[in-house]
Amino acid sequence: MTQTVIVPCDHALACAPEWVTLLHIGRNDARDGRRFVLDKPQALPAAFDGGGIDLPVDYGHQNDRPEPKLSGMVAACSGVARVSASS
Repeated sequence: MTQTVIVPCDHALACAPEWVTLLHIGRNDARDGRRFVLDKPQALPAAFDGGGIDLPVDYGHQNDRPEPKLSGMVAACSGVARVSASS
């Protein structure tokens, strides 16, 4: 059974794993208070691939709010290009 949704790191680091856990299957409580249930993990990689864009890994969720984008581009430290469901 699939237990997590994982993403690969975009470049090799001696101190970082190749893949990191993004979400747990089932109920997820985000740090900002949002709650959601991921009950169809195999659908997430297909939906992500269908979007055709990388997901930015930004600082402080700036990309989720309109205010920081009003002054131009939002700084990102990395990007997610692949998503996989794994057990």
